[in-house]
Amino acid sequence: MRLKEIKFSPWYFYLPLAALWLLKFQSGYFLPKDDLLRHAVAYNWGYDYGIPYIESVFKPFYDYYPGFDLMMGWLHRHLGDYSLVIPQLLALSLAFWGLAKMLQETDPSLKLIALALMVRLTYGRFVLGRPSALCSSLMIFLMAYNGRLPGMVKIAGSLLLSCLYQFFFIYVGPLVLYDRKHLISLFSGLAFWLLYSQGYYFSEIYSVITSLGNQNMGVAENKTIQTFYMFAWVFTLPMIKNCAKDLKTFAIVLFYSLANQVRYVETIVPLVLAFFRYVNIKVPMSVAAGIACYLIISITPVKSPLMTEIPKHLPSGARVLSGGMGDMYQVLYRRPDLRVAPNYAYGWTDQEVQKLLKEIEAGTIDCGSNTIYRFEYLIESSLRVSHKACLELVAVEREKRLWKIVSFPNMTRQIP
Repeated sequence: MRLKEIKFSPWYFYLPLAALWLLKFQSGYFLPKDDLLRHAVAYNWGYDYGIPYIESVFKPFYDYYPGFDLMMGWLHRHLGDYSLVIPQLLALSLAFWGLAKMLQETDPSLKLIALALMVRLTYGRFVLGRPSALCSSLMIFLMAYNGRLPGMVKIAGSLLLSCLYQFFFIYVGPLVLYDRKHLISLFSGLAFWLLYSQGYYFSEIYSVITSLGNQNMGVAENKTIQTFYMFAWVFTLPMIKNCAKDLKTFAIVLFYSLANQVRYVETIVPLVLAFFRYVNIKVPMSVAAGIACYLIISITPVKSPLMTEIPKHLPSGARVLSGGMGDMYQVLYRRPDLRVAPNYAYGWTDQEVQKLLKEIEAGTIDCGSNTIYRFEYLIESSLRVSHKACLELVAVEREKRLWKIVSFPNMTRQIP
């Protein structure tokens, strides 16, 4: 049977994709290196993020991700490291099938290309496995199946979304454009968060927003989305030409784009590609399959297993300064009993510690500064010196080094 005679089904693409994803994860290529790691072990602190993070100027009054953290805690207790692939694949699957539904009446070849493009452009975001990615994908799925799902199921879906993340309104709000029943979830979610936070909900949101102006280093989540559009602008042409045919989806894309943050790429891409349903170009299935294969094969992540050796050399309760956010998440994942800096919300980290981290990133460290003695250990991979009077090398794992911070003449260790 010729390839062009085969009736395309998204399952023909999804099943090999999911199998490849699991294989990449097992081989150490698709391991998350940031927030998902802390979510997986937050149950060790009773979901109180004020416990592991030290040298912070602000302590959250409550857990900002209760539904997500409860889910990840249960999965981690039962599956260990394999729990990390669940939110990755769950978010990818919801976005995949949401886009597939939006493209239901599209030429099968264009549908295959659009699905492959979505995976290629967003896979890095799904690897992170963050709560926002799951919220985004669930929103897209509910949009796509708006006309198929019973009202109670839609409300249940948006209510679930409301419990995952304190910024739930960013994702439930757009659903109201498709069905006003989601207003029930929007107001119920607000009531839940006001009760759960004991009235601190709005002040905590303000603290999160203002923290962005208190950081001396850029955070990847907050980088501009303009670079993405400069690279992928050609894929927006169907949307620009046909925006009047689906003003709701176009308005939602515009809403997330105006935020100008790369964190919304996994939301914008499927909605932009949904406009491919208005394209009338005919592409042979053999050509489409070749394009799809090329797009997936061009995903070439670097193998980077999680840290395993360095955490073994740290005593229980040790105060650890990490030169990189990724190292901080990894050591905390392996050793939830440690006390670490910087904070996961970088702007909440003490300004003196931020200054110290900036120096370490530049490859230097001042043993004459009091700030370094607030900690007992340092993990870094950027120092350009092999020896410092205040540092004793303890362990090396790949490019990362663990140092014990020792007293320098005329300096006093400042540990509470």
